[in-house]
Amino acid sequence: MNIKKFFGYFVPEPSNLSGVEQVRTVLAAFVAVWLLMLISWYSLDKAAVPLMLASMGASAVILFAAFNSPLAQPWSFVGSHLLAAAIGVSCARWVDALWLAASLSVALTLLAMLRLHCLHPPGGATALVPVLGGDSVHALGYQLVLTPVALNIVVLLLLAWIVNRSLGRKYPYRAKRAQTGNPHSLKDPKASERLGVTEADVAAALRDVDAYLDVSEEDLNQVYRMAEAKARERHRMSPYCGDLMSRDLIVVRPETHQETAWQLLEKHKIKALPVVDEHHRVKGIVTLIDFLKPLGVRPQPVAAPSRRRSGVLKNLKRFSGTCATDHVVAEIMTANVFTARTDQHLLELMPQVCVTELHHIPVVDDQQKLVGIITSSDLLAALYLYNVNPKETQSGSDS
Repeated sequence: MNIKKFFGYFVPEPSNLSGVEQVRTVLAAFVAVWLLMLISWYSLDKAAVPLMLASMGASAVILFAAFNSPLAQPWSFVGSHLLAAAIGVSCARWVDALWLAASLSVALTLLAMLRLHCLHPPGGATALVPVLGGDSVHALGYQLVLTPVALNIVVLLLLAWIVNRSLGRKYPYRAKRAQTGNPHSLKDPKASERLGVTEADVAAALRDVDAYLDVSEEDLNQVYRMAEAKARERHRMSPYCGDLMSRDLIVVRPETHQETAWQLLEKHKIKALPVVDEHHRVKGIVTLIDFLKPLGVRPQPVAAPSRRRSGVLKNLKRFSGTCATDHVVAEIMTANVFTARTDQHLLELMPQVCVTELHHIPVVDDQQKLVGIITSSDLLAALYLYNVNPKETQSGSDS
């Protein structure tokens, strides 16, 4: 028997978090458990504090280290602990045999979490606190659900939200159902679903697996799209972003006046302007739509076309008269822009372009400085030329 292969079954895949992210996660968990310790210390008998901290400490690991897991989402965290505390108190009050009360509390909590879609493993430990906490915890009764369980939940959830957001992480992780459907409210499916594997296929496959996977359906679908692009790139090399991008760029700074940015768009007949700092790093992007949003321009019913036109004209006049000198680009720009690398293949961009329908993608170098921009028209032209004569394109990339 291969000893290395045997022990390999017990070793999980390494974490994708970088060293810096690991340090931040550890510090966040330290602060969280320290605050929870203070709350539990003054709310519970000293003998019951370790039991409560055990479950909340386990939750801190999930919320900070596995923040994009379905187990770490607010409803999973909040619902599991509240249900577990209530079920544990009920079992401790109505079941005399300790072994039976402990078993029932965990089993019923697990059933409730599965049925109510709030699976969170540390909830099983919370269910045991009312049963094993001793007389002082039993005397609290259902007050335990509020103090300290609910109080600990509020503190830990706020910390998870603040810390993860401040680190640039998406938390709470947006549910898949919020992104389904056509982004323009049309009946057509998204471009990424018109050919090949669709999100419905992924959902059907997950049902056939009939096992809990600690990954959201949205993430799994995105990973598949990226893997599909990698496979196509391997078999048929596409041009690099550095080969296609426009290099002669018109850019603005965050402190640039909106009037100046508007004049640049009008003068150069373009639809977007990258926003860069003094080191030429991308801070955002400003488009025609960004100029219209602050004006309150919203779609109006078709029954009143003249009123709609007059409202738009009124808002545009107000923009030209007031926004010119009083407002800067930073107030309306879109931050956290998706960027591409110069050495990145075009096919790698397609999943992101199809899902989010990006029209302008800034290209950065190794120092994260802006060196070019790719538009949706550029992508269409490149893919057309590549499909017309892929061998020549591949030979050009190899050279």
